[in-house]
Amino acid sequence: MSMNYNVLLLKTEDQVNLLYREYANPNLHYHNRAHVQDVLDAARKIAAYYKLNDRWFFIVCAAAYFHDTGYLMARNEAHEQKSAELAQSFLSGLEVSEEDITDIRACILATKMPQNPETIAEKILCDADQFYLGTADFKGKNKLLRLEMEVLSNTKIDRITWNASTISKLEAHHYHTDYCQSLLNKTKAENLERLKRKQEEKLIESKLGEPVENEELEQHLTAT
Repeated sequence: MSMNYNVLLLKTEDQVNLLYREYANPNLHYHNRAHVQDVLDAARKIAAYYKLNDRWFFIVCAAAYFHDTGYLMARNEAHEQKSAELAQSFLSGLEVSEEDITDIRACILATKMPQNPETIAEKILCDADQFYLGTADFKGKNKLLRLEMEVLSNTKIDRITWNASTISKLEAHHYHTDYCQSLLNKTKAENLERLKRKQEEKLIESKLGEPVENEELEQHLTAT
C-alpha cells in the first residue's frame, strides 16, 4: 500500500502543534514553535532546490517538525534523542513504514552538534536548523538563544563570554549542501566579522572599566 505523504504531513503538523500547546514552555525563547516553522520553511526551500521526491520530502519535513520537540520533555543535552523517540511513537501509530521512520530518526539525530550528516535528507535538515547563521536574522535569533540559555540555566551570561562562544560556533560551522553554501556563506561571514568587531569593542570597554565613545574605540582598534 502506497503512503499518502501529503496527508501524513498534515497529521504530523497537527500533532506537533498539539505538543507545543500542551507542553508550552515560556522559557523556550528560541527553541519554540516559531523556530520549528523557521526550520521547516528553510527545509522546504532547500528540498525544493534538490527536487526531492514525495517520500524524501516527507522525511525531511516530518523530521523538521519533530526535531526540537524533545526540548518540551527532556533536559537540553538529550533533546535530539527524545525528539526522535516522540517522532517514532507518533508515526508508528500512523502506520508509517519502519524504513521511513528510521530515516526520519536519522535526520533528527544528525542535528546534534557537532553535525555529521550523511544522506542528502540529513544534510538538508542540518542546514535548515542552522540556516539563520547566514541571514540578516542572525543577531535577533542569537539574542533569543542567549536569553533562553540564561533562563534555563538560571545564570547570567556576560556579553564577552557569549560573544566568544558564538564566534567559535560560527568559525567551526559549515553548511553541508552546495545550495546553502552559495546562498548563505557570504552573509554568515559578514555576521562573524561584525560580531568580532563588537567583541573587540567589548574587550576594550572591559579593559578601560567603562564604555567608550566610538572615536576612542577607533583609536584603540587601529592601534592593535
